[in-house]
Amino acid sequence: QPVVVRQLDEKQFELIMGERRMRASKEAGLTTIPAIVRATEDDRLLLDALLENLHRSQLTPLEEAHAYEQLLKDFNCTHEELAKRVGRSRPQVTNTLRLLKLSPSVQKKVDAGVLSAG
Repeated sequence: QPVVVRQLDEKQFELIMGERRMRASKEAGLTTIPAIVRATEDDRLLLDALLENLHRSQLTPLEEAHAYEQLLKDFNCTHEELAKRVGRSRPQVTNTLRLLKLSPSVQKKVDAGVLSAG
C-alpha cells in the first residue's frame, strides 16, 4: 500500500500517512517507495488524516510519541489541544512525548517491550 505525502516544494515531500511502511522500506534498503501525492493546503484535512492514522494504527509507544511530536510541530498546538483531539488526557500526551528524551538504548527496550512505557 502506498504512503501518502504532500508536496512542500519542487524536491521535498512531507509524509502524511505510512510512517511504518516508510521505516520498513528504509530498513529494507529501498530508495524509492510507492506514494500518493495529496495536493492540499487545508491543514484541518491534513490533521484529520494524521489523527485517523494515529487511531487506526497499532503504534508502539515511541511511534505514538513521534506522531504526537509531528502533530505539535505541524499544527502549533498545545499538549492540551492535542490531547482533546486524540482522546487522551494531557498528562498521557506529555508523558508519551517524554519517551523521546530517553537514550536510544532505553528507547529500544521500550519499543521491544522489555521496559514499559508507563
